[in-house]
Amino acid sequence: MPKYHGKYHYLGAWGYVLLDILYCIPVVGLICLLIHAFSDKNENRRHYARSYFVRILLILIVCAITAGVAFLTLGSEGVSAKLTEIQERWDSFSNPSASAPLIITQPKSASVSAGDTVSFNVAASGTDLTYQWYFLKPGETNWKIASNNGTSSTYTLTAESRHNGYSYFCTVTNTVGSVSTYAVTLTVK
Repeated sequence: MPKYHGKYHYLGAWGYVLLDILYCIPVVGLICLLIHAFSDKNENRRHYARSYFVRILLILIVCAITAGVAFLTLGSEGVSAKLTEIQERWDSFSNPSASAPLIITQPKSASVSAGDTVSFNVAASGTDLTYQWYFLKPGETNWKIASNNGTSSTYTLTAESRHNGYSYFCTVTNTVGSVSTYAVTLTVK
């Protein structure tokens, strides 16, 4: 180990690691940081404490600017909605019994004759699941909510010739999140 003058005591790699750990302790760390940054006789430790102090200030400034930009961009209602979303995500992580839905079995396209009954099925895992089926007519771009029996894991309808080429999919939702199936097509002969 090299020899240094009294005011330049060698800290070493583990010295810096221990200072990082010390500075992370909530109240004691801040007090030690301020003492080291402004009144320590060891210049190496004083310079490190000052750089650490500046890093903390920069992080706080960036956080304040980010919060300000979020408030200006989203408005108070948007920030409130975003905080609610963050809280819901936190709750889902802190409550491991609740899990986001996961599609186990996708529905399958069907080819039937007019007048036949056709069913599309989805199987999903998760807790407190709700289902919503949607359909899309050929040539259209906006999906519509399937009204009759469109809120269970099985969507059943009597095929009519006008249903030929319709597409269907299901969204499975719970308090943690939602997931959608692939779109399937109904062919009516």
